Parts: sequence; structure tokens; C-alpha cells
Amino acid sequence: MNPRRQNMPAKWDGFRDVWLLRGKYVAFVLIGERFRRSPAFSVPESAQRWAMQVRQEEEVED
Repeated sequence: MNPRRQNMPAKWDGFRDVWLLRGKYVAFVLIGERFRRSPAFSVPESAQRWAMQVRQEEEVED
């Protein structure tokens, strides 16, 4: 695999905010004009749960 490709996030199907990055799942949530990135998780469900909590805390509209 191309090393540069490993560092590029790939959207994970079936999850709204989850991307695969360097073999781990991360979520990105747009807050205002900036994205917040989750910590790295070993399962996509955890990353999506983090994103939903951030949305709720920040009251981000869909």
C-alpha cells in the first residue's frame, strides 16, 4: 500500500461522521466553521457515538 494513502482518511460506509485513518476509526464534526476530530477508536460505533455526543453538547443542527 502506498504510504501516503495510509495517511488519507477514507469515509466509512454506514456511518455519518466516521472515517478510517491509519487503521483506526475517527469522527469529524463541524462546529461553527471548524471541524473537531475524535480520538482514534478501534470500532466505528465508538467514533460515531463520540460524534453524536459532541453534536448534542454543542447543539449542532443536522
